[in-house]
Amino acid sequence: MISKQLAKLLLDGRNSYDYPAAFIAPVGIQPPDLQVGAIQAVFNPGTGTVTSLLLDAYHHSLLTATASTDQQRLGVLSAIYWGYITYSDQFARVRAGRHLSKTSVPALATALSKSAADITAGKQGAAIGCLGGIPELNRLPFASKIIAFLAPDTAGVYDNRINSFIADHQLRLCDSRFSPVPRHEGMMSAGGVASRANQLRYQIWCEFLIRLRDDMNQLGSRWRWKSTEPMSQSWRAVDIERAIFSFTKQSRSVQSQAAEMLNDYCSA
Repeated sequence: MISKQLAKLLLDGRNSYDYPAAFIAPVGIQPPDLQVGAIQAVFNPGTGTVTSLLLDAYHHSLLTATASTDQQRLGVLSAIYWGYITYSDQFARVRAGRHLSKTSVPALATALSKSAADITAGKQGAAIGCLGGIPELNRLPFASKIIAFLAPDTAGVYDNRINSFIADHQLRLCDSRFSPVPRHEGMMSAGGVASRANQLRYQIWCEFLIRLRDDMNQLGSRWRWKSTEPMSQSWRAVDIERAIFSFTKQSRSVQSQAAEMLNDYCSA
């Protein structure tokens, strides 16, 4: 059972989530920034906007467009651009372009298909492993972004901020098998998704998010999140992750309070 204090922290964290709504969009008339197969597209840095349900649905629809490999490629490129946008627009463009120039279309389609099948079977850890041969997706931060957009109800991002928060505060994620990814200067030093240890870490992370998702939804409509959406929303696993991501941007005291409550939650 989740405490009201932890529920309030998660609700406040989700409502304060402010990651930019960057994406790559198909274009009709204006000159394109890049060509994705038959699709002409432009970069949109999402300045002054916040990642929303609409953007989640956009990425999900592209990544699951099995009848169009061009749309799937656009979905992956857009997710990569989104993930790097906080570095800078130019840096995000370079990393997306690197993926576009180096990635085999058949290999990407096969990897996404296998990942989707694993997600359906509840094997999120195996799902990230399927992406290990794809440029820019061979490490936890970006492989998990793809899985989170493929299955926001049952998965979330596991990036360097999340890993550092877990490591700094010794979070157990309700599973004695869990340990954070080793770090060097704040970054994961062994974050490859081919690693069985990292697949297990991600599986445990997603199960932790799902457990919190279910408990938050059981509290009723008063505890739904809203952020910039027009109406309050039920919780998904990715919403729990985004609430925890928001903790990583708070003061050390707030982070410690949140971590203590999350560990107490596992002990209850």
